[in-house]
Amino acid sequence: MGQHPTGSDIYFLPSSEAINKPVTPEQQIATTTSVAPTPDNNMLITASDYSALENIRPVAWFPFIEITEDTSEIGVSTHGADPLNWHQYSAILSIDTDNDWALGNALYTYDRWRTAFKLFVQRDIVVVKDNQDNLNSFRNSDSATFEAVYPFFKRDYQWSLHAGVSTDHESDREVEPGGIAQADTTDDLLGIAVTFNSAKYFPRGISLSDGYKWRFVAEDSETLDSDFSGQVYTLDWRGYFSLPASHVIAARLVSGSSTDSPNPFRLGGLHEGFFLAPPGATLIEPTSLVFNKRKYALRGYKKGHPQLLGDHMTLAEIEWRFPISLIERSIMIPPFGVTKVHGKIFYSAGDAWYDDSQSADYYESAGLEINADMFFGYFIPFNVKAGFAKGFDDELGEEEYYLQLGLSF
Repeated sequence: MGQHPTGSDIYFLPSSEAINKPVTPEQQIATTTSVAPTPDNNMLITASDYSALENIRPVAWFPFIEITEDTSEIGVSTHGADPLNWHQYSAILSIDTDNDWALGNALYTYDRWRTAFKLFVQRDIVVVKDNQDNLNSFRNSDSATFEAVYPFFKRDYQWSLHAGVSTDHESDREVEPGGIAQADTTDDLLGIAVTFNSAKYFPRGISLSDGYKWRFVAEDSETLDSDFSGQVYTLDWRGYFSLPASHVIAARLVSGSSTDSPNPFRLGGLHEGFFLAPPGATLIEPTSLVFNKRKYALRGYKKGHPQLLGDHMTLAEIEWRFPISLIERSIMIPPFGVTKVHGKIFYSAGDAWYDDSQSADYYESAGLEINADMFFGYFIPFNVKAGFAKGFDDELGEEEYYLQLGLSF
């Protein structure tokens, strides 16, 4: 390949003539002679202002499926961004066919300047049980959060400062026969947060590794017009420790505390929500995990137990993540492939309580999960996971099986 004032060209000479033959000055001049433009070879280019809206259509639509013993959510997920990633968005819409209600969330990020702005909206369902642990009602939880993020990105770690305003409105959706209707509540709050990440992900790895992630959040429910009062402080720490042969030990510790009468913490369920983050925002914590977060998964225990509600909480988890098979095989028609299969064995312990002087009575569980990382259409990654969790408490513990399919980043 030769470079010249008008660009570059590829030159070919038979090997018998080209080997060990120096280029003479006359040949060098000949190869760099420019060609004068003519009406036939001169391209006309029209310049115009950049318009993000012309190229912001969704890049993929993909089914979302989650099946547990109590729910069957079926829906669709999508995401997209303009070429410069100024505008990024993602959305998941689903229907629980067992209970006949709609769920979903959507995230929009504007990331043109040093400070990124994010808007997150969500519809979720809250399970309420009475003091005898009987089902009382299902409540709609509709929330919206606006967040500003100021990041500090380095090669080996990332810091970010967050400021946000959030609102969450709960109302009865379905009250069981004999249940007690509850008043509508609104929690309007202001919050600030600091997040840190030094964990790394390698293309052939099965998990984040070799680092830490932590997040500290402080929120206030008294400045705005809220049905709750007081301040809430939460620290969420995660560590990832590499072992030989791509094995990883993952540990997590969450502690939350509050003053006065805040919207309570809730433990229980198999996961803390399925949120699709745009690929360009993977270094910034999802808004749903920063502000107004009161629901934490405790696998092996159903949602809504009054023993797992409170204005203080602690949750500890440890997982052994191990590879099963590195497949990296695909077929052409339809374009579908499997990258790798891996699993995890986990142990969890957590509790929530109201009395500031009351000691925690931890509820423990353990289980197994198998994950398959796949792709469709050559560039759309998705994950299939199947798992089992068992709660060890004689009264509240359950044996739960689950299956989930969805996009992954």
